[in-house]
Amino acid sequence: MRVFSGLVCVLAASLAGPALANDTAAQLVTGGLEFVINDDIKMLSEELFISC
Repeated sequence: MRVFSGLVCVLAASLAGPALANDTAAQLVTGGLEFVINDDIKMLSEELFISC
């Protein structure tokens, strides 16, 4: 069962495609969150860790 779980994790990681970075911020307004584009925010790098 542990081998099967490991294979599922490897398969899931191999199917994941690259994510596009965005430059938005969220602010709380009446009715929920509102996403606002902010030119001062830039995603230069990202670290992703997957654990099973």
